[in-house]
Amino acid sequence: MAYAGRAIDESGVPPEKRSHPEYLRRYLELQTLLTALNSIDKYCAHEAGHLIFFERAGLTQFEFYGPTMTFNDLHSFDDESKRYGYFLAAVRTPEAGDIQGYDDEMLNTLARAAVAGEVFNEVRQQSPIRPIDESTDFVGFDAHCRKALREDFEIGYDAKGRWRKAQDAVRAYLQDNANEPEIQSAIAKVRFGCFGIR
Repeated sequence: MAYAGRAIDESGVPPEKRSHPEYLRRYLELQTLLTALNSIDKYCAHEAGHLIFFERAGLTQFEFYGPTMTFNDLHSFDDESKRYGYFLAAVRTPEAGDIQGYDDEMLNTLARAAVAGEVFNEVRQQSPIRPIDESTDFVGFDAHCRKALREDFEIGYDAKGRWRKAQDAVRAYLQDNANEPEIQSAIAKVRFGCFGIR
């Protein structure tokens, strides 16, 4: 299957690093993913889950990123090859970093937004859900929980408990057929925003 969407964004990798064997290996992996059966659908569903629930959290600013090569120059690594990575698609919410005045409802809403991608893939593509400790989406949510705790110690810390409850809430949302038009609309937004495909 040929991929006819946006080109892979290499701008985050210095040109002199693009000939490294690990970069070339990862680039080939990403190209292969772009042409794999249902890969685009899987990532669109994942990001659509985030989009829907971040909109429900009241966020209105979204940045769409398509296939992107990454280079981590912020940390020191014993092995240069660990600096290289990629992602297929991402929907980022710049407003999420500015949230203040957390309360239980806000944390629960953010938990649903963060977990939605993995639950959408679990339910819609029958993909196994990642353990919490392996989820990059959980890392972002956990940062909100820690920030909330610093703002108000009374709020307590229960990121994993909130995460599990959010999984159940998103599963219930997906079981309601009345939500299908919203889901299809979000998938179309992600497909175009991230991949340039209508």
